[in-house]
Order: sequence, then structure tokens, then C-alpha cells
Amino acid sequence: MNDVNNMGNFTKLVYPKLSYKITGVLFDTHNNLGRFCNEQQYSDFIEDKLKKLKIEYEREKILPKSF
Repeated sequence: MNDVNNMGNFTKLVYPKLSYKITGVLFDTHNNLGRFCNEQQYSDFIEDKLKKLKIEYEREKILPKSF
């Protein structure tokens, strides 16, 4: 299929260092909390990690209905 040939377009990250840090936060969250916690526990843990890394974020942003 043609989609496979276009995969190279998806490998370029706009913010590679930030993406790497956020991926690390998410893996760390899973490694520490496992997969059976509730959403609030994951959110709190991720928020704590983002604050420690001084990464700006907006928590639980309300999206328009089109999403």
C-alpha cells in the first residue's frame, strides 16, 4: 500500500527533545502505577512529573464537540 511508503513523513518530530521527555514521563507513570489505577491517579502522577521537569501543560482541557 502507498501508506507504508509515506511512513517516513511521520518519523520527523516537531519537538524531539520534548517528545522524548514526555514519553519518559508516560513510561515512568506506567512502571510506577501499573495498569490498574484510576484516571485521577495517573493524572496526578503525570502532573507531578511534568511540574518537576518544568514542562508547561494544561490539565484536562475541554475540547470542542468536533473531537
